[in-house]
Formats: sequence, structure tokens, C-alpha cells
Amino acid sequence: MKKNDFLTELSNSLANLDPGLRDEICGDFADHFTEGAERGLSEEDICRNLGQPASIAEQFLNEYGASASDRGVSPSGSGRETGGCAAETTDHSPAYNGPPPAAVPPASGARPARQKGSSGFGFGNPPYEINIEKTFTDIRNIHIDLINSNLLFEPSSQSGSVSVSVKGYARHDRFTVESRDGQLTVTENGTRFFLGFIFSLSVKLETVIRVPLDFSGSIFAKVSNGATQARDVHGERLQIKNSARNVRIDSCGFSAFDVHVSAGSLEYTNNGAHNANLHATAGNLSVDNATGAIDADCTAGDLRISRHEGSLLKARAAAGNILISECAAELDIHAAAGDVKIQCAGKVLQSVKAHSSAGNVKLYAEEADSLNLTSAAGNVKVSARKIGGARLSSNAGNVKAEAWEVDGNVDAHSSMGNVHLYLPDDVNCRI
Repeated sequence: MKKNDFLTELSNSLANLDPGLRDEICGDFADHFTEGAERGLSEEDICRNLGQPASIAEQFLNEYGASASDRGVSPSGSGRETGGCAAETTDHSPAYNGPPPAAVPPASGARPARQKGSSGFGFGNPPYEINIEKTFTDIRNIHIDLINSNLLFEPSSQSGSVSVSVKGYARHDRFTVESRDGQLTVTENGTRFFLGFIFSLSVKLETVIRVPLDFSGSIFAKVSNGATQARDVHGERLQIKNSARNVRIDSCGFSAFDVHVSAGSLEYTNNGAHNANLHATAGNLSVDNATGAIDADCTAGDLRISRHEGSLLKARAAAGNILISECAAELDIHAAAGDVKIQCAGKVLQSVKAHSSAGNVKLYAEEADSLNLTSAAGNVKVSARKIGGARLSSNAGNVKAEAWEVDGNVDAHSSMGNVHLYLPDDVNCRI
């Protein structure tokens, strides 16, 4: 499907919608093709990522649609002053070279006039202005569920009080902000809608939750489209599920972290926890200066972990590289399609298990008690002052080991490559 076919089908599917609104929606989607072309995408790729026009139209009709018969307009569009949005539109209005007219503010509580290019569905200038400011006490848990808003958790200057601020514009005014039995709930109740293009949905709403320093409860946050950030907040458990855009956790302290990002990057910096489960499906994942046990999983991006002090570090990457630096922990690393590189000069590693199915595995460390490094299709290399025994194996690449002290046996094997060992003479080696 190409651009003209997509827009024509979308226009026909929106036949029961107000003609002015329908034209604006089609204009918004025409802009997506322009933006996509600037990113080097073909019209077919853009259509494929946007989805089926009929499905998109159904979401708009559910959100705004009154039937055509309710307005006295035939479904076919006959009798309309505007005959639907064509694939390419032309403005036939007379030219005006004077100054723009002054904006007239709407009456209090009224819905602002819709501007051209604004479908009210996350594009352009949405129709409702939101301004919520509330403060609550005796909050033990916080539950956030947002659709199209950025979310920020930050410390509160008021001890024992949690404040909520929601400001900006949205395509509806259906928000719930309430406290019941010690739980604060902030919910956006509109229709969830995904285009496939993250950049297509502009976010014009900011939600800020200010958490007191003495907060000891749990926080759950679900955001469909919007960036999420938590900085300098503390409690029992922080759980975040972000469908689109990036997540950043900075200088927070919780007993447990559980963070999942579907279509954005995840940054986890200066945090302390007993356990942290971190997952990024379609973006990069980075950890810097963290303590506690970490389980990090990155499906389609690179995984970088530096300055970690804890009992166990598990890292998995399905399609990207893994880089570990300045860490002192037991390591369990697996890369399905990328390289594994461990740079821990000056660090003592308890034990290291690292595998790459299609890339290289390299380790540089001061000392490692036990090594198990394998690669199915790449090279395996070890360079350390001291190792406590090692199993090094590659099916299709070379194996190389350098160590000044070895306290254990070394088993090195390559099915199709070479094996080079630079070890003390008294080491028991099996090749």
C-alpha cells in the first residue's frame, strides 16, 4: 500500500465523522508520510508501521464518532460541504498578507477551538487544557496509569505529603486523582491507541508526582506513550511498565526495582536495591553505578553495565552487544547475536560465565576466581593477572588466554580455529 491508497481508505472509513475533523485527521496522517520520508522510509514501510486504515479509523470513531444519520448527513458523504479528504489536498482559500488575527480565549471550562492539523488524538494541538494540583497525606502506595503523558517522580519538600501535578493538553479531560485506604491513584481514562510509530504520537501532557523522603511504600506506574523518569525517590518497591519512549531511573533507593520498557531505552543510574529486574524490548539498556543483584535483559539493543557492586549480575542481549566494565560481582552473561566484552581492570571477579552464539567473547580483569567463556561462532580471549581456573571454548573461532598466575586447570578448545595460551609453565592445561 502507498500513501494515496492509505489516505483514501482512511477517508472512506471515516465517512461518518464530522467532515472538518475527518479532514484534519487525514492531514495529520499525511504529515506522517512526510516525516517518515525524511527518516529515509518508503511509503510502503510507513503504511506497514502505521497499521490498517480501517483499524485506525475505528479508534477515532470510538473516540469521537456520532453516526452520520444523527447529524442528518448521508454516510456516502452527499450533501457535505466538504467532500472528504483526498490523498493530496490543496488550499483554495484567498491569500491574506496582513497580520494574524488575535486569538480569542475560550470561556472558562469551555473546550478550546480546534486548530488546523489537530485531530485531538495526540497530534498538533489537542483540544483540552488540563491543570490539576492536589496534595495527599498518609499515602502508603502509589498507582499511576497514563496513556499519553510524560511522568516524573521527584522528592517532595513536604514531609509525609504526596503531591500530584498534571498540566498540559490532552484529547480528553477524563482523569481520576484520588486517595483511598492509603493508596493514591492517578488514572487517565481515555482510549489506548498505538500507531506503530513512536514519534507519531506527540506528548503534550506532564504528570509530576512529588514523593516525600520518608516514603516507605510501593510505586506502580504504567505509561502507554510518554517518557518516565524517577529521581531521588525511595521506598519499598518501584515497578514501571512503559510502552513507548524512554525511562530513566536516577539516584533512587528501593528494596526492589522492576522496570520494563517496550519501545524505548532504559537508563538505570546511581541506584541501590537488593534486587533489580530491568528489561528493554526495543531499545538500549544501560546501568551505571548500581548496587545489589541485577537481572538485565535487552531484546533488540545494546546492553552496557558499568560500576556495579553486588552479589550477582545477569545480563542477556538477544540482538545487540554486551559491554561490562568496572564491575565486581559474579557474572552470568549471554549474547545471542552480538559480542560480549568484559573490562574490569583492577577488579576481582568472583566467577564469570559468558557466552555468545554469534559474536566474540573477551575478558580483561585483575583477577577472576573461575572462568567459563564460550562462543559458537566467534573468538574467545582472556587477559588477567590471575585466574582461578578456566574453561575456554569456541566452535568456529580462535581461543587466546594470557595470565601471570593460574590457580587451577585450564581447558581450552577450538573446533575450527587456533588455540594460543600464554600461561606459567607449571599450569595444567588441556587443549
